[in-house]
Amino acid sequence: MTKKVCIISRVWFPNHQCLFERLSLLLELNNVEIKYYLLADQEFNRPWENFDGICRVSPIVIKGFRTKVFSREIFFFNNVNSVLNEINPDLIVLTPWSEPPLYEAKNWAKHHQKICIAWVMGPRKVYLYPFDRIRVLISRYIIRKFVSGLDELFCYGKGVSIEINRITGFPLSKMTCVKHSVDNFTYEISSLSERNSLNSIARDARSISKDKFIFGFVGQLIMRKGITTLLESCQKLDSLGYKFKLCILGRGPLENLVLENQLYKDGKIIVIPRLHTRELKGFYSMISCMIVPSLFDDWCTVVNESFHSRTPVICSTGAYSHFDLIEDRVTGLRFNAANSEQLLECMKLAISNPELLENMTTNAYHKISSWTIDESAKIWHDRIINLLGDNGKNC
Repeated sequence: MTKKVCIISRVWFPNHQCLFERLSLLLELNNVEIKYYLLADQEFNRPWENFDGICRVSPIVIKGFRTKVFSREIFFFNNVNSVLNEINPDLIVLTPWSEPPLYEAKNWAKHHQKICIAWVMGPRKVYLYPFDRIRVLISRYIIRKFVSGLDELFCYGKGVSIEINRITGFPLSKMTCVKHSVDNFTYEISSLSERNSLNSIARDARSISKDKFIFGFVGQLIMRKGITTLLESCQKLDSLGYKFKLCILGRGPLENLVLENQLYKDGKIIVIPRLHTRELKGFYSMISCMIVPSLFDDWCTVVNESFHSRTPVICSTGAYSHFDLIEDRVTGLRFNAANSEQLLECMKLAISNPELLENMTTNAYHKISSWTIDESAKIWHDRIINLLGDNGKNC
């Protein structure tokens, strides 16, 4: 008899679809089928391009109402119960934790005695502004309510699982680290010679000299991504006489903050609003050192992407990926979130120590080899099969 796994997520992420595609192939061998549902096909501020491949796990949007509360999208009145009644899944995976329809799904699972798992990212941390402190308190209250009664948690990494355990008391023994990953084939640069070749092509296309040091930033231009910290450090670095460019890939409400900056006017900041997926490998190869200045990121896949593309990384402690992936001066450089002086020191070290960057890049590339879509899909598969074999809830 075929068993069914239902995954319900708030919005579509391309690496999620890649993961579930690989997972479906593994589960088919055990006569398990995946159904993949979304509460919306895209976020307000982040339109996603259609996935290039043909996936057997195509997400289906459960239509509903969406609004913003504290600049955060919230979804209501998605007809989740009807969907679950129709497909009658044996196991449900929910992500993240703040949407009312996901609570409906959790209650449906409890009522029908089905296995229910939450796939969780890093919870919001306190930083800088009083408004954010209120969001942290609300978020943590919601997390505690949501994880109560769940059978298990799938966590982005060990850092996430430790923080969730600290906030909620949910036992670590019932958490599985599923290694949050990206589609490594999109970013993978298999050798330094390949990287050098792509680097030359990308720089020639933008008329950038091959010896120019380029710091990179990828993400939305919003406050929590730490763009103000980055600009402040760049201005200090420039005033000290260091020669560099900053290449920003992304758009957002703070775009004018960048465009009005004197470094941009002087041609020392390059802004690329958007690139197609197939162009990303070339972009990463062009960057001398990627900077992740986030005040808060529930993971930050830019670190994964940089590691796969052999691009060294300076990462703030505001991104949860730093806990699992960044070992200071071994796989990357690390600084405290919102500390522009510490970031400045990391940037100075990066420019003046190419041997350190090369060693970190090599170590990071080896590190990320176990953080792939295939590896994560295998972890998902093994745990789901184990849970479906639980005699207490087997159907």
